[in-house]
This record gives sequence, structure tokens and C-alpha cells, in this order.
Amino acid sequence: MKTLYISLFCLLHICSYAQRNDLLKQSINTQIGTTGFGVGYQNQIQSKLAFGGGISYMNTVPTLFMKSLSASRQFRVKGTAKFLDVSAFIKWFPFGKSYYEEWEDNWSYVKVGLLYRGMTSFSIRSDFQPKQSGNSFNEANLIRGNLAVDVSTWKLQPFLNIGHQLFGKNNTIRGHFEWGASFQGSPQTQIKQTVTPGISPVNESTIRKTINAIKIYPNLNFQVGYWF
Repeated sequence: MKTLYISLFCLLHICSYAQRNDLLKQSINTQIGTTGFGVGYQNQIQSKLAFGGGISYMNTVPTLFMKSLSASRQFRVKGTAKFLDVSAFIKWFPFGKSYYEEWEDNWSYVKVGLLYRGMTSFSIRSDFQPKQSGNSFNEANLIRGNLAVDVSTWKLQPFLNIGHQLFGKNNTIRGHFEWGASFQGSPQTQIKQTVTPGISPVNESTIRKTINAIKIYPNLNFQVGYWF
């Protein structure tokens, strides 16, 4: 009887080990969000811990017409956000399940890491003129100013995200949503502006103070991954 119990224990141990090795531990994913479009890789090394890396590229150039920035001026603003991020991270799953259950089903997690931000171009180009009626910039009015602002941030940025699995329980295709931010330091600004007679320059110290106060870059992204 003792031999039977020992044999049964060994069989259960072997089965549990096989089940543990059959778990889907690795994934590749695509993502889209405030850091643009990207791809990534993740390796689950235990129930509460994973590591990985990714690369993403952002290139957006929005144009806005704004009358609320000043009591006396209206602005036509074109912003540029262009950069390439390469990152490495560690994920911690505080509610991680045991080896004997499927990994990362409906898990929330904390993700910390470091990114390198290269090929960077943050800029604002704006024409401004005295405020007038209408909802568009008056090209016929030659009284105007031109403002150019270039912004630079840290190349290396630590980041912290919180994420949660949205769909794909027990499937090889799974979706996640993350929100968080990277710490980019105090941005440095270079400002140039010209004005025609009849309009005063924009207060450059206010622009510098506002931009320099933005020490974090938001990270909101949606991911779809394939597990294997």
C-alpha cells in the first residue's frame, strides 16, 4: 500500500509538471495608443512575474483653431509629435494564479521599465492675429504674428503602467488595456516669434513655464497579443 501511495504521488507530480510546461508562457503583441503603433514580446517566468520589451513609433501632426487661449488673440496651431520608443519592462501580477491554473486570465498587473526615446520632434507652429468673428483664421488680415516652439525631453525615461486583460480567457489571442506615464524630466524649450505692427508678441515666459511643468508623458494603449 505504501508503494502505491508513493507511485500515485509521483504520477501526480509528473502530471502537474507536464501541465505547468504546457502553459502559454510567451506572447507577441501589437499595440496602438499615445505612443503610436508598436510591437512587443513578453515571457512569463512565473505566476506573478514576466519580462519583455517593445518598440513603437509615433508620428502625428494635428492642426487646431483656438480662440480660448487669449482674450485678444486667436491662434492657428499645428503641433508635431514624432518619436521612436524602444523599451524593456518587468510585469508584476499581484493576483497571479498558481502553476495549476491558466496564466494571466483576467489579471491586472503593474508594469515598470525604461524606454529610450529617439528620433524625437516635439514642436508647435502657430500663426496668431487679433480676435475677430468667425471660426477660422482670417487669411486676409495681414496683422499677425508667427510663433515657433521646439521642445526637447530626456532620452532615457522610466515608466510605470497599470494594465488589465480585457478578453481572450483560455485563448491564444488576448487583449489588454494599459494606462500610465513615463517621466520625461523638465522639457527644454526654444522659442522664436515675429510680429507685424498692430499686434504684440506672445508672453514667452508663460509658454516656457507651462511646458516645463509637463514632466510626464501619458501612456494609454490597447494591445492584442498572440500567446504560444
